[in-house]
Amino acid sequence: MMNINISDYVRELPDDTPIYKYISKDVFFDHFFKKKGTIQFQKVSNWKDGQEGLLRYFIDKCKGEDGNINYLGCCFSLEQDMSCAFESSLFVSANNELADFGSDAMWQIYCPNGGVRIKATIGRVRSAIIKYCDQIELIKHGKVLYLPNKVDPPFAKINIDKNALFIKRVSFRHEVEYRFVFCIKEKDKAFLPFNPFDMVDEFLVSPADTPDAAMSAKYIYRKIYAEVERKVGYDYSVGKIGHKPVVRISQLYGEISQEV
Repeated sequence: MMNINISDYVRELPDDTPIYKYISKDVFFDHFFKKKGTIQFQKVSNWKDGQEGLLRYFIDKCKGEDGNINYLGCCFSLEQDMSCAFESSLFVSANNELADFGSDAMWQIYCPNGGVRIKATIGRVRSAIIKYCDQIELIKHGKVLYLPNKVDPPFAKINIDKNALFIKRVSFRHEVEYRFVFCIKEKDKAFLPFNPFDMVDEFLVSPADTPDAAMSAKYIYRKIYAEVERKVGYDYSVGKIGHKPVVRISQLYGEISQEV
């Protein structure tokens, strides 16, 4: 095994950095796109990737006598490719393409039956967490580091300050995660309330490769578009972002009409 100092690689990014979250259509309309929308934060011990990186060791080490761990987290994507895979000019084009169409892998994993990718910023999400959590004990956010299994950080450094919750295997590198974690007492999950128009720059509807999927994408698009027009219209001062959110359909698999 090879040792590595995790803190040399996991770091916070500037508040104006764009981040993206893929949301299935049911979760989007049931929880997110409402007058009092919510984003769900789950207890880290309940994450589906609970065997990833140092998480399983972190859980074992940090459990209290009652067996509870009160760290909650939520993951976004940076939608960036690896700079080492391209020349500098092509790297910019690659990231622009990901921002324009979204990731095929992410659409299939998180929105297999259709959904929406939202675009926000690190600063807006962080501010929403702080506003909600008046009893907050700790907040940490940063870019996830993807490592092969042969890299073994010392067990003594498996704690929140040493970024133990920000490591995954390279097989998940396509997610390019940016994570937010906070600590609050006696919570299995937290539904973070916010106004979508205070947070979201863009709603990108999932692409479609069949006629039925295209019909579904158009339905989602028109529903979001109508609500944005109703809430914002031409008054861009509505919402704290100070401009009108963009609504469009990803053309990843082919052209889909965006007529309303």
